[in-house]
Amino acid sequence: MQKRVIEKNISNPNEAQLRFLAEDNVFFDIETTGLSADNSFIYLISYGRTAQDSGIYKLNMTMLFCDKGTVEDEALLINTFFNDIRSANKLISYNGLSFDERYIRRRCRHLDIDDSPLDKIHIDLYKELYPYAGILGLENRKLQTVEKYLNTGRKDTASGGDLIKVYKDYLLSPSNKAIDALLLHNEDDVAGLIHVCSLCAVDALFKGGFDITDADVNDGYLEYTLDLAEELPRLISANNNIVSLYARQSRALIKIKIYNGELKHYFQDYKNYIYLPDDDTAVHKDVEFMYMEKQREKAKKDTAYIKINDSYIPVFEDSEKIAAQGALIFCDDIKNKKTGKAYMPLPRDISISCMAIHGYCITALNNLLKNPIA
Repeated sequence: MQKRVIEKNISNPNEAQLRFLAEDNVFFDIETTGLSADNSFIYLISYGRTAQDSGIYKLNMTMLFCDKGTVEDEALLINTFFNDIRSANKLISYNGLSFDERYIRRRCRHLDIDDSPLDKIHIDLYKELYPYAGILGLENRKLQTVEKYLNTGRKDTASGGDLIKVYKDYLLSPSNKAIDALLLHNEDDVAGLIHVCSLCAVDALFKGGFDITDADVNDGYLEYTLDLAEELPRLISANNNIVSLYARQSRALIKIKIYNGELKHYFQDYKNYIYLPDDDTAVHKDVEFMYMEKQREKAKKDTAYIKINDSYIPVFEDSEKIAAQGALIFCDDIKNKKTGKAYMPLPRDISISCMAIHGYCITALNNLLKNPIA
């Protein structure tokens, strides 16, 4: 087994990156000769810890390479890796929960190695960022695609699959050129994790990491201006015809389309209402005496409503939950009440001091994730 240690500077980490740069966290990635741990093996593990010196962050990276291609060499590689990470608090990877960790544990069973050093909190950046591929406009969720999106300056362009042949050729005819190519790929993968951490600012935004600094109604939209807790590494622009988001660095603008027109409010206790067909509305049975001259009938679920022409904003969560909090829910048809087509009146006071606005903005952002981007 060969071991190589290198140091890389981390320039100007943003708030999202700083969340992951604790010295007891380990960034790691593996390279294997196949996808199945039952008939292939690990030939390379690279891992790194961060350190801070005079305000400058560095990534101290170790690369372990199976230059002999034997089970003994692989066992030495795994045990060396385990010894180095015993004091770690968290493991950080990209798709490591689905592949890397599972693969290592499977190889440990084959090699009769105790895999308990892996029993740590494991942050998989792939899973953290998975919901936002559409928002970010990524063609796929591969690590190299994300790195290209972030313009990380990755030197290696080969895929892990491409390098399997390089490794097998190396075992037949060892060369420094082949080793350098294999190590460069894995080095870029681990160093790339630091860059990918910066994109977790998107996750912070969608989970409510912002303060609302302004609210306005403009050209048929309810608009909220946000100050973000974590700076974004790239501009984000997305919309689905109901909600639009424009976010850059530490600022964002959410626009929510206002519906102007007539909608119906359906009464839950419909048995206590009388429907007036001529007026196409329902009234409470306690005031039925006021409408004795009109045609009347017992209201049903779909006729126990009043109609109001007003300005409305969409409800993005369970309408019954919102109604339980005291909001009046409107829709054009009772069938749409629970299908994402419910509305509530545009508040007369859209002051940013209202605590409910923050939660409403979060549900609006989540609507962008759940519905196709236009």
